[in-house]
Amino acid sequence: MKNIDNCELTIQLSKQAHQDAHKFASQQSTPEKVKQVYTNTLAVYAVRHFLQWLGIETDLSAGDSWHSVIRCFNDVADLVIPDLGKLECRPVLPGQTAISIPPEVTEDRIAYIAVQFQEQLNEVQLLGFYPAIDPQSPPETIEISRLQPIETLIDYIDRLESAQFFLQSDEEVAIQVRERLVDQPISEIATQLERIYRTYDKYERRYAGGEFLASYVPAHPGFAFRGGAPVVDREESDDSQQTELQDLAEELLEKLDEIWGGEPVNQPVEVLRQWLEGIFREDWQPKEAVLTTVLKSGEQSQEVSRVKLIELGSHVVALLVSVGLDSENEFSIHLRLYPAGRAIHLPEGLQLTIVDDESGEILSQDQAEETNDSMKIELEKWNQGDRFSVKVAIDDISITESFAI
Repeated sequence: MKNIDNCELTIQLSKQAHQDAHKFASQQSTPEKVKQVYTNTLAVYAVRHFLQWLGIETDLSAGDSWHSVIRCFNDVADLVIPDLGKLECRPVLPGQTAISIPPEVTEDRIAYIAVQFQEQLNEVQLLGFYPAIDPQSPPETIEISRLQPIETLIDYIDRLESAQFFLQSDEEVAIQVRERLVDQPISEIATQLERIYRTYDKYERRYAGGEFLASYVPAHPGFAFRGGAPVVDREESDDSQQTELQDLAEELLEKLDEIWGGEPVNQPVEVLRQWLEGIFREDWQPKEAVLTTVLKSGEQSQEVSRVKLIELGSHVVALLVSVGLDSENEFSIHLRLYPAGRAIHLPEGLQLTIVDDESGEILSQDQAEETNDSMKIELEKWNQGDRFSVKVAIDDISITESFAI
């Protein structure tokens, strides 16, 4: 892979890019659509230039953004990588802090790349990328703060290519997937499997993968996957099919785990200093929305808090994180675990572990006893750029959340 620095993230736009952008924009009927098509076209050219520099082949004319009728009625800026899928190249105009995700670009996209425009349109900057989203529950926008570094895009593409290669192989599990999802493109299967592998913990992948496979398998009332033998009872058929799809997904994701070499990279990292600016990921909610009886002792008025529900098998707990700015450069973080759902105590044996991501050192660890109704750990004197992980575990089930200051 080529080395990428900040200078190389700035793309000079060619005369041809502006000529095509002007041509496509002149076909539109409103000033808003003219601006949209012009910047979309330039964004596609910028990403194409970057991929050419990396040695990645693209097909400029194969995308919807190069189709006159489609771009007239849709907000599209896609760039096709042959045999792999589409990148959506989303413009970011001055003052914007997020990229928009129109409904028409929520499917068949392997990633979204943010292309920053300035007042002058002679050059743009690639801010980063966001991997494939769940088309069943797509976001309307993606915050710039949640983007992954553009230099890791080629690693992500390599993962998708290796997954596609495996899915087209003679491995028994790959054959079964092709037979079950006969009408689904291999590229889309690989992309969504990578998303599940990246966004779900290991114990959850079986169920998420089973749901994904089931969403593309036609329902056949009265039949289950038992060598083609009919099953009269519909409920029994549904349960049997779901179990078999979960088994298949689990085996498939274990194979991909071997190919990809262990736990996925680029897991979401929550940047806590952004909480002080009012920027939060959707899965971190105000504590009042989740915890109705939480004790407020120990919380400081200048802290910003958010809470996230964590499922550990049959147990559900709430992780409350508070961050405060103690001085110009030092932050303090308070971590608390509370029972959630109908539970009044934390499950006995529940472990809360804090790990320094740079050194791998365990900074603090606590374990719940039979009647604990909360657990808490405090971290002091953290600086911008520091990173740590919070692991919540019981028995052989664990969830890890990653944070940066």
